[in-house]
Amino acid sequence: MHIPPRRLRWLDAAPGNLYLLHRIAIPIVLTIRVLDAEGQPCVRAHYVLALRPAGGEPSPHSEGVTDERGCLRAPITPDVVAGTLMVRPAAGGPHWSMTLDLGNLRPAYDATGANARLTNLGHRTGSAAASGELDRGALASFAGSEPATATLDTATAQKLADAHLR
Repeated sequence: MHIPPRRLRWLDAAPGNLYLLHRIAIPIVLTIRVLDAEGQPCVRAHYVLALRPAGGEPSPHSEGVTDERGCLRAPITPDVVAGTLMVRPAAGGPHWSMTLDLGNLRPAYDATGANARLTNLGHRTGSAAASGELDRGALASFAGSEPATATLDTATAQKLADAHLR
């Protein structure tokens, strides 16, 4: 399925009339939890976030410090498709950066989409995820169940999608 990019639309408005305009889904809040190599949150780490909209000029970068959970939150517009996150840990150590590919996450009920969300939420996915299969160990860690009984049913997929949006 192809969804075309949004287009700016101008409407004629008669002077002297009152118009009520609604902005839909702006801003979207991008939330990223920054983890170190051991999977621990990077608390109070300084970051620089540079975002790039589709077919446009890079937007001004934003800077800040992660919170006590290692999270950063930044308002973005719906047309942002990529970016770069640069992090300097508060405890010292090397600076690092990563490229962000935004807007290409498969649905939560799909094994690939579920694995991506589990990884983003800090549940490590293993070799099953690399082969495109659902990582039952990571799903069990998220759902609080045993790996042998972990299933990606509708309720679990919805719970995963909701947790990923927080």
